[in-house]
Amino acid sequence: MKLKPVVVSKAFVLALQFIMVGFFIALSLLLPTGLGYWLDSKVAWGFPIFTILGLGLGILLMVYGVLAMIRPFLKEAKKLTKDLLEKYK
Repeated sequence: MKLKPVVVSKAFVLALQFIMVGFFIALSLLLPTGLGYWLDSKVAWGFPIFTILGLGLGILLMVYGVLAMIRPFLKEAKKLTKDLLEKYK
């Protein structure tokens, strides 16, 4: 029995990529902050320094990762805009 290839639309792939960006944002903020919170509970200082450091690290990871993920979309949009402008000159 021969399997037929699955045809996936470009819109579906694009939607999945944006969902992946959303999950990346959530996880890049939650994991370092949760680790910092856990460390603060073990150390038991009066100030949540590890939670704050974890949140800062998560924000840096989030910004870098999201920029890296959306860069291809931005390049494609710039190319499409340039093509449209040349078409209607």
